[in-house]
Amino acid sequence: MSEIDGSYSFIETQPGSIESVSTAAAALPFTPLHARWVFALLLFLEDYLPPDELAELRRIAKTCLRICKWQVTSGKVSHQGAGSSPEQEEMRVACWISIRAIATGWNQHDLPQDAEMMFAKLAQSTA
Repeated sequence: MSEIDGSYSFIETQPGSIESVSTAAAALPFTPLHARWVFALLLFLEDYLPPDELAELRRIAKTCLRICKWQVTSGKVSHQGAGSSPEQEEMRVACWISIRAIATGWNQHDLPQDAEMMFAKLAQSTA
């Protein structure tokens, strides 16, 4: 089982520790404010990152993938990608932009491939 498919909370205080999440936070785990912070911070990162820092970027991208999967499995977003509300649609777009920025900016081309496999499995399980 990959990290993407694992049952992780969207909000972690420390790796491995999970706090209870409010209903509002669970409805929009990646708010527009979070997205702006992520994008702004990505702009200031060096092209080359040490492995531990790159691992943190990958963790952010995989969390975004889990959010996208959660949106589909919870019915917040259709399999075709249409959001049920403007907030859900904005969150979906912000997640995919974050994933693509990390994959492209730091040569993590396996991340989009992981996403394709994850959604292919999801489509098979619902078919």
